[in-house]
Amino acid sequence: MTPARVRPLVWLGPIGVNAVLGIVAVVPLFLLWYFLVNYPLHDLGLTSREPTENDGVGVVLVMLAVVWAWFLAVWFLANVLVRKGTPARELPGRRYWTASATMPLVPTLVLVLWSEVDWL
Repeated sequence: MTPARVRPLVWLGPIGVNAVLGIVAVVPLFLLWYFLVNYPLHDLGLTSREPTENDGVGVVLVMLAVVWAWFLAVWFLANVLVRKGTPARELPGRRYWTASATMPLVPTLVLVLWSEVDWL
């Protein structure tokens, strides 16, 4: 038995929702980058610490945990609602969740590449 063909427009809902969530994801991803650069990578000698960072690792870890918990809760709830309440339920589960997990990374990747190319 072959699966039914899925219309390409069905992807607009999940991709759109996750693109908007990707704009919000810039903040948690920045905090993760900030933590990694200032603590574990600095301790390994791979980066230099932010000179004004004197709050300690505890404050950054608490902020990181709160921001990521909030973002992941919103992301999961939004994706479950899109998956169940729209024609996206026709999409194969593995492909849906893979696309939903990678799409929020795109806005941050665009910002990083844009800053490196220096188009502004």
